Amino acid sequence: MAGREQSFGIQLVNEYDVAQQITGNEVPLATISCAELLGCGDHAQGDVVATSTYDFNSTVDENTDGSFTLYYTVDTKGSWSMAVTIDGAPVRDSPFALEVSSNVGYANDTFLTTDPAWVSHVPAVAGTSKLISVLPVDGTGNREDYGRDMNISRLAVSYMDSTDALVSLSVSSVPVDGESLYTSEILENIAGTYTLAVTLYGLDILDSPFDLVVVAGAAAIENFRVAPEESITAAGLVGTLQIFARDAYLNAVPPGDALLQYSIADATPAAYPTLPPVCEDYPDPACCYRAMMK
Repeated sequence: MAGREQSFGIQLVNEYDVAQQITGNEVPLATISCAELLGCGDHAQGDVVATSTYDFNSTVDENTDGSFTLYYTVDTKGSWSMAVTIDGAPVRDSPFALEVSSNVGYANDTFLTTDPAWVSHVPAVAGTSKLISVLPVDGTGNREDYGRDMNISRLAVSYMDSTDALVSLSVSSVPVDGESLYTSEILENIAGTYTLAVTLYGLDILDSPFDLVVVAGAAAIENFRVAPEESITAAGLVGTLQIFARDAYLNAVPPGDALLQYSIADATPAAYPTLPPVCEDYPDPACCYRAMMK
């Protein structure tokens, strides 16, 4: 496991596979190098990353049974080759294949991603689902292998909404190229800036808490409001209307509320049509016709 000390034992034997006593001159050494064609993390194929130390097995007589315990640590997950030598000569079956897996995610190295990528804040649009992804990383910089810890409750995502109520979001876990990926959806209808907390094992992940900035959605004309700012008192004067642009959730839509100026050139009401003199008392032509027929 990456970043964790491991050990293995070596037993000295003679040509008859009988345990051989330690003479004091034998010096075991394990050299670990990358065996992956495309490299192991930041290490190219063949790079040596760890040389073990050794100690005598404490459970036996170190001067009689010829046993050693070797300790080694590899920080980067991947496929490695471990060559073990004694006095410069390889032991039987050396080199050995060594598969190093990730450790569990570590909060201080785990990070959050969004699309588009967040920079100073996590962007979202009112009424539109926003997907965020959390990628667990162990203490030595390895993306966590899927299945290392299947306790999904170890990751928590929450924020305080516009009423100061705590909103705890559901979290899903999926494998991506054999590595852990957590996703969560944010759906907030009220524009504003909120504090988004993401924790792993109860500790804030890298850069948490975040500013969650929710902006207004598309303009919804049916929610626009108009109010008179300055009414017209006479023809030819200019009046002002204030227009309140809003989205589907009544959030103010940028560039914001606007003032509209207007004027009426002619305030004279429409005149009735010219009628015969006998119909002066009957402005309605139909009434006039009936009156004339009497």
